[in-house]
Amino acid sequence: DIDYIFKWAKNDAEQKGFWVSPCELLFFNVAGLKIDVDFQDNMLLCISDIRRKNERLTPNGKVIEWDFEIECDHGLILFSATGFEQRVRTQPVLSETQDLNENR
Repeated sequence: DIDYIFKWAKNDAEQKGFWVSPCELLFFNVAGLKIDVDFQDNMLLCISDIRRKNERLTPNGKVIEWDFEIECDHGLILFSATGFEQRVRTQPVLSETQDLNENR
């Protein structure tokens, strides 16, 4: 589960908040999962970037797979997968913060 920022809300040059919605990020046929994340001081994890690279056919030659890198504020998650889907659970709401933890 992630809190996805759809849009930054601004009034002229002033930041007013964020349009945020809870979403599910699903990856298909995951293999080679490697997690290097440090939760020693904090259980929250912020994703700063998701990169998809190295497109190739799977060993059976029928499906394309990629290598994914999820860069977080406390580490890195690496794996290969045949694709992904982001499902929006509810319409975005205007939030003063970039996450919905206070609203849950």
